[in-house]
Amino acid sequence: MRYPELLELASWFRQALVSAGYGTPNAFVRTGFAGKAAVYGVHNASRLLTLEFTKALATALGRDPAEVVPIWTRAKDARDRATAAEQQSSRPRLTSWSELPLPALALRNLLEAQSRSADRLPYDILDVKEPPLSAIYVRQQMRAAVPAGREAAGPEVHGTPAVGSDSSHPPASSSERDTVLPLSEIFERPGHLLVTGEPGSGKSTLTNHLTWLLSRVWLRQESSLAAPATEPLVPLRIAARALVEHSGSWSAALCDAARDSMGHSLVAEADPGLFTGRVQGAQWLVLVDGLDEITDRQARAQLIRVIAQHARSDGAYRFLVTTRPLPEIELTPLRGAAFSSYRMEPFSRAELRNFATQWFRAQDRGPEETEAAASRFLRETEDGRLSELVQNPLLATIAAVSATIDPQRPLPANRLSLYQLFHDHLVSRGAVGRDGRDGELAGWVRRVREQLVGALARHRIESDSSLEAAARRWVREHRPAGLALTGRWEAELRHLLLGTGLLVPQGDDLRFLHHSFAEFLAARSYAEEIPPDFPELDSWAGKGMGEAEHTLALFTFCLWAERPDCDADLIVAHLLRRMIDDRDPVNLAGLLVAEGVRVSGRTWSEILRRLQDSVRNQDDESALREAFATLSALADRPGTADRLRALAASRVLSVAQRLGALEALSRVCAPSEAESLLADILPGTYEELPTAARISLSLGTTAQQAVLARTRSVREGIRADTWETAIAAEALDVLGEADRVRELAREVLADPSARSGDLQRAARAWLASSQGRCADEVVAAALDRPVFDSNGRDVLARTLEESGEPAAAARVAESILRSDRMPALPLKNAAGIWARVHGKERPEPVLHALRNATPAAGQPPYLAAWLTRAAAETGRSLLAVEWARQVLSTPNRPTHETHLVVSAWLAAAGSSAAPDIMALLRHGEDLDPYERPRCARELLDAGATAEAAVLASLALRTPLLPESYYKDAAGVLLKARPAELGPLVEQVLAEEPGPHQDWVAGVLSVLDVSAGALIPLAVALAHRLLASPAAGGQQIFTALGTLVEAEGLDYLPTAIRTAKTRTRVSVSQIRALAKGLASFGLREAALECWRHALEILWLPSDQELELLNDMLVAGAGQEAASWLREMIARPGLDEQARLRLRQMLAWLGPALELDPR
Repeated sequence: MRYPELLELASWFRQALVSAGYGTPNAFVRTGFAGKAAVYGVHNASRLLTLEFTKALATALGRDPAEVVPIWTRAKDARDRATAAEQQSSRPRLTSWSELPLPALALRNLLEAQSRSADRLPYDILDVKEPPLSAIYVRQQMRAAVPAGREAAGPEVHGTPAVGSDSSHPPASSSERDTVLPLSEIFERPGHLLVTGEPGSGKSTLTNHLTWLLSRVWLRQESSLAAPATEPLVPLRIAARALVEHSGSWSAALCDAARDSMGHSLVAEADPGLFTGRVQGAQWLVLVDGLDEITDRQARAQLIRVIAQHARSDGAYRFLVTTRPLPEIELTPLRGAAFSSYRMEPFSRAELRNFATQWFRAQDRGPEETEAAASRFLRETEDGRLSELVQNPLLATIAAVSATIDPQRPLPANRLSLYQLFHDHLVSRGAVGRDGRDGELAGWVRRVREQLVGALARHRIESDSSLEAAARRWVREHRPAGLALTGRWEAELRHLLLGTGLLVPQGDDLRFLHHSFAEFLAARSYAEEIPPDFPELDSWAGKGMGEAEHTLALFTFCLWAERPDCDADLIVAHLLRRMIDDRDPVNLAGLLVAEGVRVSGRTWSEILRRLQDSVRNQDDESALREAFATLSALADRPGTADRLRALAASRVLSVAQRLGALEALSRVCAPSEAESLLADILPGTYEELPTAARISLSLGTTAQQAVLARTRSVREGIRADTWETAIAAEALDVLGEADRVRELAREVLADPSARSGDLQRAARAWLASSQGRCADEVVAAALDRPVFDSNGRDVLARTLEESGEPAAAARVAESILRSDRMPALPLKNAAGIWARVHGKERPEPVLHALRNATPAAGQPPYLAAWLTRAAAETGRSLLAVEWARQVLSTPNRPTHETHLVVSAWLAAAGSSAAPDIMALLRHGEDLDPYERPRCARELLDAGATAEAAVLASLALRTPLLPESYYKDAAGVLLKARPAELGPLVEQVLAEEPGPHQDWVAGVLSVLDVSAGALIPLAVALAHRLLASPAAGGQQIFTALGTLVEAEGLDYLPTAIRTAKTRTRVSVSQIRALAKGLASFGLREAALECWRHALEILWLPSDQELELLNDMLVAGAGQEAASWLREMIARPGLDEQARLRLRQMLAWLGPALELDPR
């Protein structure tokens, strides 16, 4: 039998034979040195001899024995891996619930413990009847999202044609690309899941419910028909923090974390051997809950890398990881490990109604009383700020608890008050004394309960170590002099802490009943200690502007502002001067007011003005949504409705801006007014029609009929084509017009000239409206696309998969893979779909495409790397490893695709392959310079941080690379070895006093100015960049932005003066600066930039109308007209330029009549 992993050794032996003068293996056999079986075994790659015998062969052939040692070692390692893979593949594999065996005793112990510990609500509700989770669980929807920078084009490849839209129409927005799916459809997709959501959005409840349900299916207490996945999975729910607390092997860490999570629910201690691989043929579903709750960022990053290493395709573990939103840079390793991303959707009104009905039914009320209580709860939460808050499942639960305990008391209207009320319910019911403990320790703990629990909450926020140990330490340090700690005082303290209702057991330790309660209680403690001048305000503002600590900062600000000696205007003034955030700080200032924080009238007016400036001058879709969400939360505050009304009525704003204002306004205005404004907006509405349709649902029949009429007029326009038809289908789907959606979607999919974006819109709308029942028709339409429309077939396959129809997507993918006339990118995407859907079951279509991925077939060299990676994901790991090894061992390998070869190898073998890869690349010395940062990125994504840091450092020392390559290298080093980037940069600067501007700009662009340790380095690089006369316009703006962020608004005049004097700064860059300044409320600075842009504008120019429109939208149209008149009147002006300026003024006139500001 011929073994591919022995081919390199066989090749060496053949060369050695020829060099030694032996024409055939038999000639060497005749020397009598070795037997025929041994010689031919090595020659034919069918036998691996011992290292000693192989070295002896080298000596006999006149070669240095040391030469063969690394070749033999690689062969031995590859053979061992192949043997392990064969053993793994020979183990029994469960593929159907119908084959489910009875669980063995050790597994049954684990499942029974999990079914008991998971089937409880994660909030101790004291005097309210606590319903089991299974009784009130509401199946929320989840939204599939494409991570930033991860579109279908895949990895960057030298020479790859730019992939852009094949339509002259604008592409679908990010929100339109997202797909909302139920849990069952998500689990039909193979691969691992990353679920994000805000605090209390239902992430932990989701993992609890899945654990409970799957455990009961294995225990035969539930039908397998209820299981969310088609293939059997064994649940293992563990807290992310528990994995960090335990070292050792992966199986031992899982075992210890399981013990921590289940504690005494386990009848017997679990054995680590249970977790070493599949159990009784089934995959583990490892539910890692609360990744964001790990406070140590380095520990969190290490756990992410460990999870990525074990998240192998079709391996023993399938992962579902939950977290609050974290910086994308932290989650990069999971992207490389093929995690699909989903966001928890908030409760819809129907889901809230379902929750309320089940909640009040669980209180042992009769049908009529249940209906009355649920109706009252829904009425109370129908309007105002509370209607938004109860879309969050945790806040809905807290509100339901309050409505149950004290139904006559109005529910609070903000988040902080809901938490405070829940806390007061716990305290007022004397939870501490429920167990009858009246000893000296119990009495003292009751008196210091607030301080003790607050200290524990701060400990949880600041540390990942044991809460119970922290409680014992606090008691020892703070107990009165006469209080003796005797007997079983530690056990008594545990009971007392559990009696507070705020803490619950977690194995041998304790945990807060929800992490957001720890944040609330810690915030109370922080707010009491922070002095009135708030010396660390900048640091807290940074927390508030982030995702992970936003709730903690929000609570702290609100509670601090409640103190009579503190002034909330101090916080707001600081926020409105911040310039270092990707998100506009005015949104945080607005949320503080929405949470009930009192500010002066002047400060409130400034917040409102800044919010208006933000939405008028904002191009970014997500930033615009956030600003309007803030205005919506403030809609019932004085003056907000008038501002929203003016924005919705403005004819110079975009349709998206006007609809955003209308949606926020509709919360507080009369339906007739909202309908009138919608009717005014609709005639200019095209791609925003689905948004208009969604708004109309809350306004009534008249508004919905108006949207329907607009869909008809859009389709009947003189230039209407498949773009308009697809948009109409999307809008009709929102309105529930399934029959019309089917009709329009069929029309688009049957049109041979339909562009890929139109096909995607139409297919998505049809699949959504039919709940997937049209999948076969979409497949047929994809297969009927013209031969030349490879993009159309590709996008329909991806849309089917994204919409929860993986089997249908695989049918289209197979047709692409078996086609002999298909470009590289559709083949890559199809191979990925096929691997995700069919895994190891049917690799042949991918292998067929791989065999045809040759230059002779007209395919680029990088296609083979793409398809080889997909082959690894179908179980052909050995093929991928040996192919990659062979390519990297070839002296004349293609130079620009090495990172894709490395990617394929790492996908097959994981980070353990990094040393072999680095050896073949001679630690980067043999790499094309452009490939060094790319290969570093692949190694980092696979978790090989040490090797990634080596290549990134080498790339940063490589001269004459483009800026983007230095940016990638610095970014990799910052993540892999953050402490090494600063010293390396300083060393390069010392060795080369005048580094190239691309190097400086690339490194500068990855430095976080909000991180104190890097501020001096960033400032130094910014000044170096500005000192370079060759610095480009964007590089100048990077440097100026850094200095403004580091030095504050005081540097702004210098920044504007510099931008105006550098000739490499373009009009478009000046425009971007002006819009940014205007969005931050810096009107005078924006006007100065706009005036300069007009002065340097070449006439005629494609920037003319865009510049004027920027000013109109910002409310600066009158200034623009005045400047134009002044310029027209200048003596000596070229007459052609004068004519152009008059034309610009004439264009401006009608717009000023519509919006005279």
